[in-house]
Amino acid sequence: MSFASNVKNELALIEAKDVKVELAAILKTAGHISIVDKQMSIIFKTDYSKIAYRVFRHIHLLYNCKPTVSICQTLKLKKNKTYIIKIDDNVSTILDDLQLLNMDNVHERIKTSEELTSFLAGCFMACGSVNDPQTSNYHLELSFTDVYFAKEVIKIIKKKRLSPKLIQRRNYYVVYLKKSQEIADFLACMNAMKNYIEYDQIRIRRDYYNSNNRVVNCDIANYIKINTAATSQLDNINLIENKIGLDILNEDLKNVANLRKQFPDSSLKEITEQYNKLTGNKISKSSINRMFEKIKEIALIYKS
Repeated sequence: MSFASNVKNELALIEAKDVKVELAAILKTAGHISIVDKQMSIIFKTDYSKIAYRVFRHIHLLYNCKPTVSICQTLKLKKNKTYIIKIDDNVSTILDDLQLLNMDNVHERIKTSEELTSFLAGCFMACGSVNDPQTSNYHLELSFTDVYFAKEVIKIIKKKRLSPKLIQRRNYYVVYLKKSQEIADFLACMNAMKNYIEYDQIRIRRDYYNSNNRVVNCDIANYIKINTAATSQLDNINLIENKIGLDILNEDLKNVANLRKQFPDSSLKEITEQYNKLTGNKISKSSINRMFEKIKEIALIYKS
């Protein structure tokens, strides 16, 4: 099951903050009105059984009607099922109560955090997708057929201080986020906390391991780089100390060796600051790094 499917299934199982706002977002995004023989119906389709049941239950409880449910099996390779909810009773009441025919300036009606959470959750369940954080690209999107409604959704998302973009892809208007932190915030905003935690952990771990290539010239190296370098330096220092003692080193190298032993988790920048404080000198990180390289050369001599 994809990460996007996990998010949708989580949203379909948690309690809605505002049932009517969520339902309005779902039906506006993935529903349509059908008129056959002067009989008006609302039809909603989804590939997710849990979302279908959620819509069915909300309609039944809120408007005292029982929608019909049908299942269509596709003939494609994956043979996905599509669940079709058809509402024939109290249609005018539902349209009026949820204001489905009047979504102009809907961003002005979404005022509370509960309404915002439910609206975005409804939109995502109906038309959302998000890449697995394990993949190469961070991407979350909502696809709409109505450009004006898409622009309203953008205004609502911006209330959470996110920066969505809009593009047209064939007959759809796609609202999307690309920044990993903003995608994580969006998941949290929808109250998909289980998948938010999973996403954030994977995102942080992935960024953590990839950060060496992005911060080569930064003053503070990332945690892995610091640990790798510090461990190697401590190994060299301990080897010299165990073989012949640190007194073989000149004063500068000995000071650097003792500082590394004293501060095993410190970055090169922090070791440099401690060295300058200890000696009263003012030397650069590159000079300290050359001292560690010299210690390494000495250690190699005594490695058996």
